[in-house]
Formats: sequence, C-alpha cells, structure tokens
Amino acid sequence: ATTEATTEATTEATTEAVEKPSYQVKVVDEGGNPIKDVVVQVCSDTGCNPGKTDENGVATIIVSEYLDSYHANVTAMPEGYEYATGETEYYFENGATELTFTLKAVA
Repeated sequence: ATTEATTEATTEATTEAVEKPSYQVKVVDEGGNPIKDVVVQVCSDTGCNPGKTDENGVATIIVSEYLDSYHANVTAMPEGYEYATGETEYYFENGATELTFTLKAVA
C-alpha cells in the first residue's frame, strides 16, 4: 500500500510543475514583417526578464508568475529602427500574455 500512495503523489506533483508562465513579445516593422534578433524585456516591479526575437519576430519570456503589472520594452533597438509611436513601454492588459511592438525604419 505504501508504494501505491507514493507513486500517485509523485505523478501529481510532476504534472503540475510542467507549465511555466510565459509572455510573448512580437516585433514587426510597419509592413507587419517580423524583425529578428531584437532584445526585449518583460518587467514587473521586482525585476526584468530579457529575451531575443526569433525569425518570426517573437520572443517568449518565461516569468515566475502571471501578473497584471508586467510591461515590456525593447532594450537594444536594432540599427536603423525606432518605435513607430511615441510609446516606449507597452503593458500587458486584461490578462493578455502577448503583445506586438511596431518599429519603423529611420532614414
């Protein structure tokens, strides 16, 4: 009986710990094309977690917990680009875990 109880408890704990909270930040140009290798970060009041966009323009950043106060920004603007709007920080709103930045090319 002891072996059965131990196996059940271990399986339960392992299953719960698999999924970690994460946020996705997508970076595109004004034409909607993804921009690769942009360094972004997702921040809360207690610290920031960095990530880099892949070939799809998406950085997936794992965090310790889902919070309403997370915001994101670009930490290393790619050469030849700037924010398309005056905004430099974007907030995840209403429980969202994904957001998109649009950058514009500068002449």
